[in-house]
Amino acid sequence: MLKQLKVFWHKKSKTNKFYFIAVSLVVLVAFFIRSYNLKNSQQFLGDQGRDALIVARIFKDHDPVFIGPVTSVGNMYLGPLYYYWMLPWLWLSYPSPMGPVWAMVVLGVLAVALTYVLGKKLVGREAALIASAILAVMPAAVVLSRFSWNPNPAPLVSLVMIWSTWMAYRYAKKYWLLVALTFSILIQLHYVTLLTLPAAGLVWLFQLYQDLKVKDKKRRKKKLLKLVKYTAFGLLIFLFSLTPLILFDLKHQGLNAKAFVSIMSEKGFESDQAQGLKRLTRALKETHGRSLHIFFEVTVGKVRALNTLMLVSLVGWLGYLIAVKRLFKRYPGFSVVLVYLLVGIVGLSFYTQSVFDHYIAYLYPVAALTLGLAFAELWRFKRWLGALIVSLFLVYESYFLFQTHPWQPAGLTLDEIEETAKLVVQNVPDNEIYNVILLDDTGDLDAFKYRYFLNTLSHPPTRRDERDKAKLLFIIDERSDRQTQKATDSPAYEIVVFPNKTPIKHLVGPDGQDIWVLKKD
Repeated sequence: MLKQLKVFWHKKSKTNKFYFIAVSLVVLVAFFIRSYNLKNSQQFLGDQGRDALIVARIFKDHDPVFIGPVTSVGNMYLGPLYYYWMLPWLWLSYPSPMGPVWAMVVLGVLAVALTYVLGKKLVGREAALIASAILAVMPAAVVLSRFSWNPNPAPLVSLVMIWSTWMAYRYAKKYWLLVALTFSILIQLHYVTLLTLPAAGLVWLFQLYQDLKVKDKKRRKKKLLKLVKYTAFGLLIFLFSLTPLILFDLKHQGLNAKAFVSIMSEKGFESDQAQGLKRLTRALKETHGRSLHIFFEVTVGKVRALNTLMLVSLVGWLGYLIAVKRLFKRYPGFSVVLVYLLVGIVGLSFYTQSVFDHYIAYLYPVAALTLGLAFAELWRFKRWLGALIVSLFLVYESYFLFQTHPWQPAGLTLDEIEETAKLVVQNVPDNEIYNVILLDDTGDLDAFKYRYFLNTLSHPPTRRDERDKAKLLFIIDERSDRQTQKATDSPAYEIVVFPNKTPIKHLVGPDGQDIWVLKKD
């Protein structure tokens, strides 16, 4: 085996050896910065606790789910795919919730590797190598790869969707099936990824237009039949992926459909205060901010003046390459990347709510590939200048990564959360029904991050639908103003229904949390 590897290696050209070593180093760096001190810096908040609790019930209680996480805007449920993705990893690591986290690290590293492997078809291998390096140390991408959350796989899935869109257009229409599959996955991760549909649709329409232009009738008919066939099968894949949500809506009077309409109207992409020409003008102005966010705020931070200068330089350089240097002829695959990028920018410009980093996670590889191509062409134009700019950008990006402190605890560690859960159980009399709530600055009133660990112990708390039966209530107070605001004065239902607001006990958690215990007579 070793001898065969040596022969294989010696047969490779010096150029291929260079790229193999360079990509391997990039992947190793990506893995290290995504896995270092992972458990002790883990972000395990309400969303993570809720997801882990739901997934644990699937394999412990044989309780399947047909809807996924609820969106932060619009009260719309996503599909359940992410929960079933978590299932084998949590089952392997249970009761520790680290299984899905390590799986997310692997997905993040795989996205970096595939940015090179698939990116070669889109922008050439020089640009793909630079793009993979940019994605490897991209602070926003690193952060998303270090904890379990439904939007976090979006960069990898969108990268495959973009590549398969190009393959479907240029090489074989059967790749539209992969486009449909990846789109079906993306919209179960975050609803903003719906913007990938018009991007793929524009490429599909252009392919249809070209097929209709074929002069030979027999050849034209063959092309059109293939396009229709694979489009129809792709539509079936998409509809099949929606089956759980459709069944849910049939049972709940179209709850999800109504929420979707709400998001797409006054709560999402339109505004009562900005109609017609005003809305268009506002959106055009917003393209500047969205572009800054997609290219530079997730890579080098929020320095608006510098980012604007870099954006103008990037647009000017790409415009020159397209108009003068025939960029699309040399790298036709970049046209598909550009379509996804422009549709994303324009679509997000009409979105009236705040856009957080994880909303645009599906555009991380798009930004990396675009920057990679711009830098590679600069390298080709002036080798020393290209090397200098690429080095400065990666150093600047790495500096911003260190400034975000992804390897340091952002709050309670998993061990501290578990220790608090054990402290609660130790203070529950045998067979006593109890409930737990959390007062903090994140709004996790149900205390899901503690509830998950409590459910791994011998005496779990009562479920939400049976909370009125609880005889004990543990109020875990982590509020920043808890020294001036009494926990028992909270208007939370769980506290209000306890007639006696005088705590029978006060406990202190491992991180100094105040834990007040109320009891019903």
